[in-house]
Amino acid sequence: MFNSVRLAQQMAKFPNIKNVIKRLKFCMNSKPPLVFEAAAICHAICHAPAHKHMMVVTNLGWEKGRLSKLTRISRNATLMKHQSDLPNVTSALYEICRIDEDVLERLIRDKEITRKTTAVRAREIRLAQFKNQKVRE
Repeated sequence: MFNSVRLAQQMAKFPNIKNVIKRLKFCMNSKPPLVFEAAAICHAICHAPAHKHMMVVTNLGWEKGRLSKLTRISRNATLMKHQSDLPNVTSALYEICRIDEDVLERLIRDKEITRKTTAVRAREIRLAQFKNQKVRE
């Protein structure tokens, strides 16, 4: 368990998210599924730097429901000693692992753009708030 968590945390630091998703798919397709490692990878993705988290969310087009499910799995990754939780976590992981290849390609292609646009958008919002504040005064 400890090694897989460590591996997952290292993978979340990789600039190429494709490797992380490949590993996640591998974990869920192996017999029996490597649920602990898959949960650890989800945990690592959830606690990755903010821009990487945004990248995953925007490019894979996850709705809020799927994102909250991912967060719930990250919480369960620490609580998975309880065997009763295992089926729920497994089914949620299967759902998250169903990612189309073309979406994956778009993720890799748009990665740099997304990172830049997120930073630019944040800067514009701060600037607009600052201007609004000056107008009110």
